[in-house]
Amino acid sequence: SVPGLAVLNVDGTFDMEFELKAMEGGRPNFAKIVDLTPYSDIHKPHLVISGTFTKYAGVTRQGFLILDMKGNAIQRFNVPGRFYGELHDAQYSLTSDNTNGLLLTGDFSSFDGKKMNNIVMLKVDLEENTNNEP
Repeated sequence: SVPGLAVLNVDGTFDMEFELKAMEGGRPNFAKIVDLTPYSDIHKPHLVISGTFTKYAGVTRQGFLILDMKGNAIQRFNVPGRFYGELHDAQYSLTSDNTNGLLLTGDFSSFDGKKMNNIVMLKVDLEENTNNEP
């Protein structure tokens, strides 16, 4: 069978703007929509996913990724090293240096290729490119 994931609107209908891309090597085991800018006037919800997959849309994504609400992987937020296990929750939180972060908890032993024990704070940079370089 093909791994699947659907996003629903508040009224229970399918969000037709979300399109899950091809997932290879496994399937998702956790997904949650998290607003990564809860204190802003412009909200940026993202989908946090863990699983046994090794690729998403043909690109190596080893067990963890963050998607925008259309199903596109946000490259700079994705973990280059292997994630082993599954998430149980993902919550927005400020990091110790007062930047946007995700507090990830679950049953996992490796995150970004480093030994972890079921909890990690991930710093997420949501700043848009504001310089005028080409």
